[in-house]
Amino acid sequence: MAKTAGIQVGDEILSVNSQPFDEIRSFKGGAGTIAIVTVRRAAKTQPVEIPVMVAAISPVRMFLEAVSASARIVDYAGRDIGYVRLWTLASPLTNETVETMLRSGVLSESDGLVLDLRGRWGGISSELPEMLMEDFADISFTMRNGRNFSQRETWRKPIVVLIDGGTRSANELLACAMKKRGFSLIGEKSAGAVLGGNAYVLPDDSLLMVATSMVRVDGEVLEGRGVEPDKIVSAPVPYAGGADPQLEVAMKEVSEQLSGVSPWRSSLSPEQRRCSQGSAARSN
Repeated sequence: MAKTAGIQVGDEILSVNSQPFDEIRSFKGGAGTIAIVTVRRAAKTQPVEIPVMVAAISPVRMFLEAVSASARIVDYAGRDIGYVRLWTLASPLTNETVETMLRSGVLSESDGLVLDLRGRWGGISSELPEMLMEDFADISFTMRNGRNFSQRETWRKPIVVLIDGGTRSANELLACAMKKRGFSLIGEKSAGAVLGGNAYVLPDDSLLMVATSMVRVDGEVLEGRGVEPDKIVSAPVPYAGGADPQLEVAMKEVSEQLSGVSPWRSSLSPEQRRCSQGSAARSN
């Protein structure tokens, strides 16, 4: 809703309804009302007031709707490049939604894909990574009327993955798994926060996460280490004005892979493609 209202990445939020901004308290109890959010778009400029509708939300539903809303096709250098941001893998509905997008929905006709795993919530899933990475056979059908169609059981087009310091939990595991299988990662080192855990709601409505299990990807421990991108691209947030240099580099990379300038996947084996070690190229 913030984006719909006109708040941009990089805006400095100064106040809400003339009171100091707090992520929760500024909107608590205000569902169904209009909040006046005061932001500064650039250093030493006059603040801007933006009316924002406050809505009661269910976290899982909110993130699922955000995943759906993010999916789009971008015309980049004459190529139709798909984009989707995985805000959460906490619900099986996320897997179903994205699979539908890739198989028959908005992303199905794209030439390649940017998979955005930046700054997101927790969860765990194996179904979506399987579709994106495993080499299943194409299943084709010929009907009695002569009509042919095929069911593609895996995505067989270029994929570039975006990560940053907010990439954690299931998306961090997914990023590592995709790197090990040769896909390019662009952005900044991930959080290194992948321990399995249980959540407990405390009397003051805060949430306590208790680690309960160590998690490995092909035997590699990521906790406290994180996933290194293949190409480092910084994305300063303050006063960014909605610009996204990491996404721009990812779109260019997909375009170059489609043109044969860059390989779709690394020729190194999963054992050689370590997630938390190795040098990364830096893009300016």
